[in-house]
Amino acid sequence: MLQEKNTHAELLDAWLDFSALKQKARPKSDLIGKHFISMIKTKTDDPQAEWLIGLWEEHLKVPYQENTVPNELLDYFNGLENCKSNEKLLKQWQSYCSPDEKTDADWEYVKKPEAGYLVPIMVGYKAISEVYKNKEIENTRDNETPVCFVEAAHSIGEWQSAHRIRSVEELNNCLWHYHHEKNWYLCKQNNTAFANENTEPQLEIVTENPNDDFS
Repeated sequence: MLQEKNTHAELLDAWLDFSALKQKARPKSDLIGKHFISMIKTKTDDPQAEWLIGLWEEHLKVPYQENTVPNELLDYFNGLENCKSNEKLLKQWQSYCSPDEKTDADWEYVKKPEAGYLVPIMVGYKAISEVYKNKEIENTRDNETPVCFVEAAHSIGEWQSAHRIRSVEELNNCLWHYHHEKNWYLCKQNNTAFANENTEPQLEIVTENPNDDFS
């Protein structure tokens, strides 16, 4: 979703975007809301009134953006322009549709696109050098094991409480297994847990450049 707006976004950017508590301003609409409430009381059997109120309620469910007000609501309020008793209402409606820096607003929390508790976690290592013979590197742990310099590899994971595991199969799908592929040494889960009847399990590690020659 983030990459649709920014093709250069990376996994960390996505997590930071997801984890942030976001607020967005919505121009004041108390008079508009009261107007629709009065419509409910005075036009209980009017299908058009119910339809307009439904449009307004659906509009309020998404973060405010200019030029996203349903055309049907715009047409309705345009029809009230000659009514002097609605002067304050229409003034607020105009400010709602075309706010400026002086427009009063209410701040609303922007809901997350998906539920869950995502955290950045270390999942393994990425080689940043070729493999050296032990005698070529000083201060190694022993005198035999070849040496390769690495850096930590991070990804995004969802922490789940143990009470959510209901079977041996689910437990196996949650456990991590070490996997080595070219310049990567990673922990990974049994990806078949996330495959459905319309997709094939993904068993390979998808990396940006698995054949990095360190040049």
